[in-house]
Amino acid sequence: MSPSERSGERSTRQKRDLLAVLQSIDRFMSAQELHRFLTEQGSTIGIATVYQHLRRLTQTGEVETSVGDDGETRYRMCPATGHHHHMVCTACGATRDIGSDLVETWARETAARMGYSLSEHVVELRGLCPSCQGSR
Repeated sequence: MSPSERSGERSTRQKRDLLAVLQSIDRFMSAQELHRFLTEQGSTIGIATVYQHLRRLTQTGEVETSVGDDGETRYRMCPATGHHHHMVCTACGATRDIGSDLVETWARETAARMGYSLSEHVVELRGLCPSCQGSR
């Protein structure tokens, strides 16, 4: 049972369709991209409903977000559990989960050196994936 189902939120066909798309992709997609994909597959889901479901799925932790260079929020279901970071291709959007003890150590030490009590950090590495490097 998903976190949103445990909270009493009912599962609609539109939500199940959105979840199916999110589970099938390996990259972050904007709400507009997700909506377009769903409607091309025959769904009658409205863009406002896509945003509503994405907001709830993000709040329950079922979906994570990334803000692109253009400032637009993108979404995906993350197979990784626990705290981690991302390597995102700036051309195709392919995303890989990465973990690094070095990043964690650096974040804690930097915060302490500056007198901060670290509550969270986000590290996202961006570049070209091997496929996109080869096509350029």
